[in-house]
Amino acid sequence: MSEVLPWSTCPAVPITTRFMKEKYTPAPARPSIFFLTGVATGGSTKPSPGPVHSRHPMFSCLCPPATSRYRTGTPMDRVPALIIAVFVLEVISRALYPSVGIDPLLYTLVVRSIQVLAVLVFAFSRCGIRASSILRELAMGCALALGIGAAVLAAEMLARLIFGAGYLPRLLIAQRPLDPWLFFAVACVAAPLAEELFFRGLFYTWLKRRLPVIGAVIVSALVFASAHGVFSPVQLAGGILFAVVYEWRGSIWAAFVIHGTGNLGIWLVPLLASSLGISGW
Repeated sequence: MSEVLPWSTCPAVPITTRFMKEKYTPAPARPSIFFLTGVATGGSTKPSPGPVHSRHPMFSCLCPPATSRYRTGTPMDRVPALIIAVFVLEVISRALYPSVGIDPLLYTLVVRSIQVLAVLVFAFSRCGIRASSILRELAMGCALALGIGAAVLAAEMLARLIFGAGYLPRLLIAQRPLDPWLFFAVACVAAPLAEELFFRGLFYTWLKRRLPVIGAVIVSALVFASAHGVFSPVQLAGGILFAVVYEWRGSIWAAFVIHGTGNLGIWLVPLLASSLGISGW
């Protein structure tokens, strides 16, 4: 048998190596339920040994040994620049709002749409939008949202029975928009999508490469709550919840559904409570 040449000296390397990496590099493993106490992937950080063909002597000149278990995508040096750009866009849009003179909901819809488009164009593979089954993730988000909503209402009823007053009236403010459908489109669809793509898909993922998972969850939640203008425990709890769900599910879709339905509940619960004559609203 002839001597096998080192892969780096083979003239077919530039094309064949790229083909082998793109076709055969395995995708990241789904995180385990113990992700908060371990590494971000929920498993070992030991690199995958690679496919059989990359270890066989016959193919050693065509494909180098696998050194990473992750697919190549948007270069990570682009993500910090995109994060800064989105932050700058948010600051500029808030500074320009008083002089624009258009409906605030419509203005917010335009800004959030630009942010979503920027994230999808420049970091599609890094923003958490991909999922093995988007419908399954949406269904999981609906189930989690129903469970969380039921728990919140049960806690409110229990507080009224024990203390004579609930806690929700202190946290939620009734909003009566002139255009309910536009309010729904902005508060329950556009804003949650933009915020999940940015705060969880980009910012949290970037933090997770530099901090432990718990640290990344807390920091991203603090920034998320602060970005709303008025720091609120509701938004802080929401930021923690959305980051945990994103880390668990591996995509933004379940967190997006919880976020959107949460905003819907924050809007509708005070209106329904006041219309029913419940005390405290």
